[in-house]
Amino acid sequence: MSSDHTFAYKGKRADGAAVSSVIRAPDRRSALLRLESDGIVPLSLNDQEDGASPLRLRRRSDEAGDRLLVLQQISVLTGAGIPLLEAVESVAAALTDRAISSRLLGTAAALRRGESIAGAFQTGLQGYPAHVYALIRVGETNGNLAMVLEEAVRQLRFAQTLRRDVLNALAYPAFLVIAAASAFAFLFTVVVPRFAEMIGPARTDIGGLSRLILDLGALFHANPVALPLITSGVVLAVWWTAMTPEGRGQSARVLSELPGFGGLVTAGHRAAWARLMALAVNSGVGILDAAALSFEAAPAGRFRDRLSGSVSALRAGRPVAEAFGASGALDAIDRSLLHTGQAAGKLGAMFTVIADRHEEDLRTAIKRGTALLEQAAVAVVALVIGAVVLGLVGAMTSVYESIG
Repeated sequence: MSSDHTFAYKGKRADGAAVSSVIRAPDRRSALLRLESDGIVPLSLNDQEDGASPLRLRRRSDEAGDRLLVLQQISVLTGAGIPLLEAVESVAAALTDRAISSRLLGTAAALRRGESIAGAFQTGLQGYPAHVYALIRVGETNGNLAMVLEEAVRQLRFAQTLRRDVLNALAYPAFLVIAAASAFAFLFTVVVPRFAEMIGPARTDIGGLSRLILDLGALFHANPVALPLITSGVVLAVWWTAMTPEGRGQSARVLSELPGFGGLVTAGHRAAWARLMALAVNSGVGILDAAALSFEAAPAGRFRDRLSGSVSALRAGRPVAEAFGASGALDAIDRSLLHTGQAAGKLGAMFTVIADRHEEDLRTAIKRGTALLEQAAVAVVALVIGAVVLGLVGAMTSVYESIG
């Protein structure tokens, strides 16, 4: 019995003619080599037998990695001179095994209907940060879409790198927290209740930390579902905060109001805003239009509120540096850079310098913060476990003293 698989493919011949058919081969690599020998450049290649398998019904979700991949491919294709509609359809054909393919086809249909590029992307390819759609709108205005898509890819890569660095740095503190929680649960469901039973009525004569530890142990022993419920609530809260757009937005707003963390959030917002301003101004967009566009792309929070005052000041005719400085949207160094850029006629270049500056500050602050977090996690775990042990030792010491 033959072990060949049937592959459905779509591709292009050397003369540019599109072709789609099926081919049989032992594996995917052999199918690709056979297509290349026939002079066909494959755009998609899908195993039909795998497609009939229930495992193939579990399509990959349209996650951040898929969105970055799509934007990167469209950027490369448009940069090579391929029309946007054809580029979108080509990427959709190459990603038929992913959920984002159908969204790409929806975007292509919107473009065929004559919708704006930014509108078609925002409707069909949801999930990108707001500034990505703003960048596309700039490219649509000045006709240099390939350049703005390349910049959008760069910004998404920067955000992805930061996210990966933070997650890698949080891996050890998370392990410590899980280990501490497990030890905490064991102590308060097994060890402390036994101590409380051993001490018996003498527990009422014990005060301070020891009494608190024993009472908590008795509480969890009498209500065995309380600790799992509390743990589940904490896990769900963390998941909602980290994995949902609403949770991330809410956590960003809360962090922006906290000392220390507020500077991190503001630095990220300033970097993305300044990068968009630089691209718009360098593309010939007027400063007022660029400011309004960048304001619309800014996420809700303190920085956006300050930008609102800056846009109003620009409309009132105030100089750029003064308008963005008076509202508190930019710090003194940024204002100085903008003042110099305006005087030299190099505002776009200065916005780029501001973006680079805040991106570097953000990287440095995150590295420093995650390093401190590791030490803080160790200290907190040691304090919690130490407090429980001291409480138990203190309780036993009190009992022995009362007996003596």
